[in-house]
Amino acid sequence: MVGLGAAVALLIVGVVWWASRGAEEVLTSAPASPVTTVPVEVVGTTAAPPATAPPPSTASSTASSTAPSSTAPASTALPPTRPPVDVLAALAGWNFEGSRIPNGCDGAGRCTQVAIDPDGIPIRYDPVDRRLSRERREAEPVEFTVPEEFGDASLLAAGPDGVVYLELASSAGDPSDVIALTLAPGDTGRLVQRYPAVIPPGDVDVFPAPAGLVLSGWYDAGSRPPIDAEPIVPWVGRDGGAPSPVPAGSFDDATDTVSASGWQWAVEGRTVRSEQPGLSVVTPTFDGGFIALYAETTGDLRTEVIRGWRDGTVDYRELPFSWADIGVLPVLEPRGTVLVPAGDWFVRVAPFEERPTGWTGGGLEYDLEAGTATATGLDEYLDTIQWPVEGQSDVWPWGTSPVAFANAVAGPLSSPAELRTIEQGPVEGNTVVVTVTDEGFLDDSGHSARLTMTITLDQPGFRLGGIAYAFACQPNRGHQDYSTELCT
Repeated sequence: MVGLGAAVALLIVGVVWWASRGAEEVLTSAPASPVTTVPVEVVGTTAAPPATAPPPSTASSTASSTAPSSTAPASTALPPTRPPVDVLAALAGWNFEGSRIPNGCDGAGRCTQVAIDPDGIPIRYDPVDRRLSRERREAEPVEFTVPEEFGDASLLAAGPDGVVYLELASSAGDPSDVIALTLAPGDTGRLVQRYPAVIPPGDVDVFPAPAGLVLSGWYDAGSRPPIDAEPIVPWVGRDGGAPSPVPAGSFDDATDTVSASGWQWAVEGRTVRSEQPGLSVVTPTFDGGFIALYAETTGDLRTEVIRGWRDGTVDYRELPFSWADIGVLPVLEPRGTVLVPAGDWFVRVAPFEERPTGWTGGGLEYDLEAGTATATGLDEYLDTIQWPVEGQSDVWPWGTSPVAFANAVAGPLSSPAELRTIEQGPVEGNTVVVTVTDEGFLDDSGHSARLTMTITLDQPGFRLGGIAYAFACQPNRGHQDYSTELCT
């Protein structure tokens, strides 16, 4: 099946570069215990880079993407315990590319911080120049400078509806405040709400959960993060209202299971929650699975990427460097990739190959004049699936969720350099609109492509009602908005 990036290259007669795939061993577990089905309303996530800047070419530096201690300046990075590692050399043989997301640190160890919003868009905060930005192609840059009145700040999370959450530094022993600022096209830098003294000092971490930001103590037993806990900071929309819950994942050290997207997986021989401080992160993926990190805080300090698949199996792959070597946990993306700081840039690593969905028809056929795409042979393939007699089917991915369905229709991406964002609209009757945007193509003409799918939710299984198609060009190679006019 041809992905959007390759399709645009074929249409525009560009050049696509392919990253090499390494031969490192990937360990796969047996299927997990039975799991539950997912409601139709599950919303997906995504991410996207700017169109300029070369791949990184220098050794790694430190960065900070996890919640800091509330008593330290929020922008202080966790210091490495070993000499810096050459990330690019260490990744030789792995499937990776530059992400076009800048990275940097100052002499005080304040480094670039990145969070991924519920639509998968990378949000970057530079604590040195205080610039907060959305790292994807927009008609106009979506960025602003955080006012000096807020003092030292650290990026906590990127929530729904274009609202970003920062922790403000406090005096030693005092709780710290959180502020919610707008970061959306046409609406940037506006203070939506301030939450005073919500993060206590001491051994706690702050994690995003479906309803907002929650606390997780280093020594707490059970689910980490406790995604059903009362948020210390509930998500807020730009209008001050309460947005819909967002996807989130967790690990339960009592049962050694990972939960994400309504399913559970057994993690064999690992505890995703490591020694204190617990360096664990779980992110649901577009395909209905998860990607997680296991990070040791004693011994070899090794860092392992864990990938859960919808068939219940789990893959493990140890990174060729420790989180302590780069001074931060890699940033997880819902495509199943990880962002790693490497000198002046972040690189995007794809530790695992995408799995086939069963649809092996002609892929997508494009009609530029009409601005549409057709999924050749998809309906015929869906007719061959043995759907249940009644109720929602969870046949992966065609009955899993609208986001998983749209992700499968769009097909695999050509390179880790490309960023996929998936935005699900509200369900109206028995239909929902899901927009898949792939951008950052390694092509000299086409930069990005967008599929806007209308999906019918009649059970069993979902069906494709139609696809609108458009693409955007590289800088100085044609239109920068989305249309079907050919690039130069």
